[in-house]
Amino acid sequence: MGVAVSRLDPKRARIYLANDIGVPIKNIPIMLKEIERISKEYDMPIATWGHIGDGNIHTGMVG
Repeated sequence: MGVAVSRLDPKRARIYLANDIGVPIKNIPIMLKEIERISKEYDMPIATWGHIGDGNIHTGMVG
């Protein structure tokens, strides 16, 4: 993930923190909106990926 992020914007790199969020599948849209809100509030891109089908979301802050 870190390499992919740096290719999108060479001035940025992934900040390595372990973020493994589990939410009920029906709440995934709410969680994604909250991640986006936090990203905008702190002016820090947050890469999001994971196993959406089982409610497991990974996030990586990019700085």
